[in-house]
Amino acid sequence: MNKVLPEIGKVEIFQTWNPLEEPKRGTLISRSRFERPIIDLKNQKTVEKLKALQEQPGRKIWFCGSYARYGIPLLEAGVSTSLDVKRWVENSERF
Repeated sequence: MNKVLPEIGKVEIFQTWNPLEEPKRGTLISRSRFERPIIDLKNQKTVEKLKALQEQPGRKIWFCGSYARYGIPLLEAGVSTSLDVKRWVENSERF
């Protein structure tokens, strides 16, 4: 994480979701629990509504992240929605 957040300093900090070995005792900063959402037709319709809203002319605020794309919310979905936002921002600057 040090390259992403240089203000952390010189102590190396790593993040993992599923370590092969437990971190050494005394080195763990925090532990979080993650849950996956249930993907269903209602979710798909909501994501479609969000996309239609975000593509409206004159919009100046957009949302991105894995939950803004229909399907299993993974990092790739987060990246693809950030590329959508990039395109929408570029298109909004033309008007």
